[in-house]
Amino acid sequence: MNTGLAELDLIPDNRGLVDAAAPVKTTTVVAAAPVKTTTVVAAPVKTTTVVAAAPVKTTTVVAAPVKTTTVVAAAPVKTTTVVAAPVKTTTVVAAAPVKTTTVVAAAR
Repeated sequence: MNTGLAELDLIPDNRGLVDAAAPVKTTTVVAAAPVKTTTVVAAPVKTTTVVAAAPVKTTTVVAAPVKTTTVVAAAPVKTTTVVAAPVKTTTVVAAAPVKTTTVVAAAR
Protein backbone atom coordinates (compact mmCIF):
# COMPACT_ATOMS: atom_id res chain seq x y z
CA MET A 1 0.00 0.00 0.00
CA ASN A 2 1.48 3.35 -1.07
CA THR A 3 0.37 6.45 0.91
CA GLY A 4 2.73 9.03 -0.71
CA LEU A 5 4.17 10.34 2.61
CA ALA A 6 7.74 9.38 1.69
CA GLU A 7 7.82 11.89 -1.17
CA LEU A 8 6.99 14.86 1.09
CA ASP A 9 10.08 14.23 3.24
CA LEU A 10 12.42 14.76 0.25
CA ILE A 11 11.43 18.43 -0.33
CA PRO A 12 13.88 20.75 1.51
CA ASP A 13 12.53 23.64 3.59
CA ASN A 14 14.82 26.71 2.93
CA ARG A 15 12.41 29.53 3.75
CA GLY A 16 13.90 30.39 7.17
CA LEU A 17 17.52 30.66 5.96
CA VAL A 18 16.84 33.01 3.03
CA ASP A 19 14.65 35.44 4.98
CA ALA A 20 17.10 35.85 7.89
CA ALA A 21 20.23 36.68 5.82
CA ALA A 22 18.88 39.36 3.46
CA PRO A 23 18.15 42.39 5.74
CA VAL A 24 21.54 42.31 7.54
CA LYS A 25 23.50 43.74 4.59
CA THR A 26 21.04 46.55 3.90
CA THR A 27 21.21 47.97 7.45
CA THR A 28 25.04 48.24 7.48
CA VAL A 29 25.30 50.32 4.29
CA VAL A 30 22.66 52.89 5.24
CA ALA A 31 24.16 53.69 8.67
CA ALA A 32 27.67 54.54 7.36
CA ALA A 33 26.81 57.08 4.63
CA PRO A 34 25.59 60.19 6.58
CA VAL A 35 28.56 60.21 9.00
CA LYS A 36 31.02 61.45 6.37
CA THR A 37 28.76 64.30 5.24
CA THR A 38 28.82 65.96 8.70
CA THR A 39 32.64 66.12 8.78
CA VAL A 40 32.87 68.12 5.55
CA VAL A 41 30.75 70.97 6.98
CA ALA A 42 33.55 71.94 9.44
CA ALA A 43 35.80 73.36 6.66
CA PRO A 44 34.86 77.10 6.91
CA VAL A 45 36.25 77.27 10.48
CA LYS A 46 39.84 77.43 9.20
CA THR A 47 39.13 80.38 6.90
CA THR A 48 38.09 82.63 9.80
CA THR A 49 41.28 81.96 11.79
CA VAL A 50 43.63 82.98 8.97
CA VAL A 51 42.02 86.37 8.39
CA ALA A 52 42.27 87.45 12.05
CA ALA A 53 45.99 86.66 12.43
CA ALA A 54 47.38 88.66 9.47
CA PRO A 55 46.96 92.31 10.64
CA VAL A 56 48.30 91.61 14.14
CA LYS A 57 51.84 90.92 12.90
CA THR A 58 51.99 94.15 10.87
CA THR A 59 51.46 96.30 13.98
CA THR A 60 54.32 94.62 15.84
CA VAL A 61 56.86 95.53 13.15
CA VAL A 62 56.18 99.27 13.59
CA ALA A 63 57.72 99.15 17.10
CA ALA A 64 61.27 98.74 15.71
CA PRO A 65 62.43 102.42 16.02
CA VAL A 66 61.90 102.26 19.79
CA LYS A 67 64.99 100.06 20.20
CA THR A 68 67.22 102.49 18.31
CA THR A 69 66.53 105.34 20.77
CA THR A 70 67.34 103.20 23.81
CA VAL A 71 70.80 102.18 22.56
CA VAL A 72 71.96 105.78 22.02
CA ALA A 73 71.10 106.86 25.57
CA ALA A 74 73.00 104.00 27.24
CA ALA A 75 76.43 104.67 25.68
CA PRO A 76 77.49 107.92 27.50
CA VAL A 77 76.42 106.57 30.89
CA LYS A 78 79.20 103.98 30.92
CA THR A 79 81.87 106.58 30.12
CA THR A 80 81.06 108.58 33.27
CA THR A 81 81.50 105.52 35.49
CA VAL A 82 85.09 105.00 34.35
CA VAL A 83 86.10 108.48 35.56
CA ALA A 84 85.44 107.41 39.17
CA ALA A 85 88.58 105.21 39.25
CA PRO A 86 90.94 107.70 41.04
CA VAL A 87 88.63 107.66 44.06
CA LYS A 88 89.85 104.17 44.94
CA THR A 89 93.49 105.21 44.86
CA THR A 90 92.96 107.86 47.57
CA THR A 91 91.34 105.36 49.93
CA VAL A 92 94.30 102.94 49.83
CA VAL A 93 96.86 105.61 50.80
CA ALA A 94 94.92 106.62 53.93
CA ALA A 95 94.80 103.06 55.30
CA ALA A 96 98.58 102.43 55.40
CA PRO A 97 99.69 104.74 58.31
CA VAL A 98 96.94 103.47 60.59
CA LYS A 99 98.51 100.00 60.81
CA THR A 100 102.00 101.32 61.53
CA THR A 101 100.84 103.18 64.64
CA THR A 102 99.19 100.08 66.09
CA VAL A 103 102.34 97.91 65.85
CA VAL A 104 104.56 100.44 67.68
CA ALA A 105 102.22 100.57 70.67
CA ALA A 106 102.42 96.79 71.18
CA ALA A 107 106.24 96.71 71.49
CA ARG A 108 106.41 98.83 74.65
